[in-house]
Parts: sequence; C-alpha cells; structure tokens
Amino acid sequence: MPAENLPAGLFPPEAFEEAIRLTAGLPYRNLGNVRIEKEAVREEKPAPESELKKEQEAVSGDDYQVVFDAYTDNEGKFSYELLNKDLIRFSRRSSIARQMIRDYQSVEKIRLYLCTAKFRTITHNEKLTSREAKTIASLLDDLSPRGIFRELNAELRRQLKEAKE
Repeated sequence: MPAENLPAGLFPPEAFEEAIRLTAGLPYRNLGNVRIEKEAVREEKPAPESELKKEQEAVSGDDYQVVFDAYTDNEGKFSYELLNKDLIRFSRRSSIARQMIRDYQSVEKIRLYLCTAKFRTITHNEKLTSREAKTIASLLDDLSPRGIFRELNAELRRQLKEAKE
C-alpha cells in the first residue's frame, strides 16, 4: 500500500504487509517488539563522537539507572506520573524555584533547575551537571510518546501566571 509518490525501491511491499499485519486493530501500547532485519536497516550518519560519548555515559551510567529506578512503579514500569508529581512538589518547596518564578524565568530554565537539583539528590552525585541532567531527562522523554514533562510544564505555567497577577 505504498503511496504513489513514494519511490518503489525505498520500502519493499513486504514491509507494508508486515506492518499492517502486526498493527491490525491493536492500540499502540499492545504492540509486540519490533523486529528489524539487517538488510532493511539503512545507514545513518554517525553523531559527533563527543556527543555520542556523553550520551552513552549517561545511558550506561549509574546516575541514569538510579533516576530510572527511583520513578519505577510497583509493576516495574517507569512512571511519568510519579516523576511529575515529585518535581511539582519540589517546585513548590524550593526557594530557588519560587524565586525563579517571581523573576519570570522561562519554563525550560525552571524545569532544568528542578531536574538538576532533584537528580542530584536522588543520585547523591553533587557533581551532576545541568547538561548531564538534561541528557538524562531527554533520554527519559524519548521513552514517552506524549512528552514526559507535560504536567510539570502546565503547573509551572500556572505558577508563572499567578506570579504575574
């Protein structure tokens, strides 16, 4: 079922048939594991080595695993709800976050501060940089189909709005 404007050699018809067969009537979360055949894999540009090395360190590092484990629910799944509730509570308790809100800092800056401070506390790593915290947060965000900080962003916008009034 490829579209007419799609080059015929780009995707084999078997790929479309397999996708239709695997996804027929199933919601997204009930889909099985994706199987990739080696011949179907296209070559991607390698990321710059420094960025790749930083990301690999964050993923394979203990800090990422500790943060992931801290917000895992009883069923063993990562809970975005736990993460957001914890960061929202922290935003209300933190004097620095409240000051940032009074100073009308951007939601991204406030969120970065909250993540960095909270991840430092959870991992007991005072040397965790904001860049590393941002990398961990972006890796966790990649797990979510709808965005990991949706509720936190809404709460921070609400707090900023209240501070303006």
